[in-house]
Amino acid sequence: MFGYLNELTPKHIKVPFQVIRNYKRESFIWVICVIFLGQIGIFLNYFLQIFFKSKSLIDGLVINFLLALKSDFINGNFYIFSISLMASSLCALVVSFLYDEKSRFKSLKFFTMLFLGSGIAICALVHALIQLNTDDSVNLFIPIYIYQVLGYFIAIFVSIYAACLLRLDFKNSIHKELDDLYHKKSDDKAKIMMESAEQAQVGPDGERF
Repeated sequence: MFGYLNELTPKHIKVPFQVIRNYKRESFIWVICVIFLGQIGIFLNYFLQIFFKSKSLIDGLVINFLLALKSDFINGNFYIFSISLMASSLCALVVSFLYDEKSRFKSLKFFTMLFLGSGIAICALVHALIQLNTDDSVNLFIPIYIYQVLGYFIAIFVSIYAACLLRLDFKNSIHKELDDLYHKKSDDKAKIMMESAEQAQVGPDGERF
């Protein structure tokens, strides 16, 4: 399976995202239910801070909104969302990988699962380390803000990719090229054809033509 890494090309990233065009309604529902509703608490907090705890709209947008955003970063709320999102995607891939008898693209799913698992572990570790720094003895500007933003967007990107993997169709000629078994069969056919060609060049008495 790890030999599949040698065959990875940019199309292995690009092609799965193309299924979004074929499932526009499902993709929209996924974004609403998973991305938006998964952060409804964060969005609601911003809304309340802006419209109910501010003396003016400008005060809410500039001061209270930034205070709420800073609080979310310090509390690691975006880490928590990223972990939950990746865990949900990981679960869906694991179920497909293990129990779907017709499941294809197993190597691609396997490496995506490894990436998701690593992302969950890293986000959890950094979040835990930040919470230990209660006395502010260490300057954690980078892990609190930059790492959290990176983790947040990477989690969304990979989770969308994982959802697209589950929609790949082996009957589609373009999708089929991403399957490891397809490449194995192609290699086996090429090997058989080469062996047949070599045998065809040998006469009944062993002489070569």
